[in-house]
Amino acid sequence: MVCAVTTARKPSSRRGTGRKPAAESESPSRWKPDEQMVHAILAGTGPKMAVLPAADRCWVVAALSLAGLSAEEIADRMACSLRQVRVVRALDMYQMASLTQTETKTFTDEVRLLRSELTAANQRIAELDSEASRVKIQRDNLIDAHMVGAKVCGRCGEPKTGYNLWVDPKTGKEHCRGCHRRRQQSYRDQKKPVEMSPEIVLTAVSTMKSI
Repeated sequence: MVCAVTTARKPSSRRGTGRKPAAESESPSRWKPDEQMVHAILAGTGPKMAVLPAADRCWVVAALSLAGLSAEEIADRMACSLRQVRVVRALDMYQMASLTQTETKTFTDEVRLLRSELTAANQRIAELDSEASRVKIQRDNLIDAHMVGAKVCGRCGEPKTGYNLWVDPKTGKEHCRGCHRRRQQSYRDQKKPVEMSPEIVLTAVSTMKSI
């Protein structure tokens, strides 16, 4: 006769430590570049190389290099040795920062150029709409004049009657005041200063710097 012997399992003496699992623990804060720090260093009031973490060092050195500063100038501004600047430039983080800033600058310049082209295109569309409205009015005036048998100007389409008609007392030649008004307006438009949008100015300055 076989007797089955069972042993009671002792309760675990381990108690909860109160710690959260690794998956539930708070994730570390992500690093973000500080653009104001680069401007401060260029102005001479920024932090030095010794107090910056590795990521900020790479980002700042990449930004200063993209701004046209040499390794000697960067070392002088950040109060460090020339060797330390070269060490930072050899890091993979520096290559990432340099590529990111270069691509961002290129994209920003392209967007600025597209905005300036869009502004010029919208201005051209407005001019064409105005010209189309003028031609439509001229056409309607010609049709109305033809219907009533009135005398009209072949250039502007306005009727040659009343104040709109001026006869030279010496030659007896008829002149249209509507054509004269349009010539004066065209002359004034040509004398107006060319208005340049901020995008066009910034694009021109950026192009001059890159030459």
